[in-house]
Amino acid sequence: MKTGYTISRASRKYPTFKILKGVNDMANMIVDNAKVMSKGQITLPKEIREQLGIGTGDRVTLICEGDQVVMMNAAVYAMKMLQGGMQGEAAKSGLETEEDIDALVREVREEVEGL
Repeated sequence: MKTGYTISRASRKYPTFKILKGVNDMANMIVDNAKVMSKGQITLPKEIREQLGIGTGDRVTLICEGDQVVMMNAAVYAMKMLQGGMQGEAAKSGLETEEDIDALVREVREEVEGL
């Protein structure tokens, strides 16, 4: 399932973008347009910024897939990448329950405090 937003180029003649939420959640779709300015900048509509949890100074991640761009809040993207990279690692280390994790945390804390 895709998350984030898809931006597809509407026309080469008119520099606008059509912003669509992932097709799996049509009920909460936001459709709006943004004009590309001379320096390649666009202003994201307020409703979309709110949906993504983006504020002034925040960063976004843009992922180009063919003729589309998926845009996500950069912090959310980083967390998804970390989760994906770590998937299955706990089981490989023998950590199968919350109790196993708690025991490991206690053990590491004891080692650190003993230094």
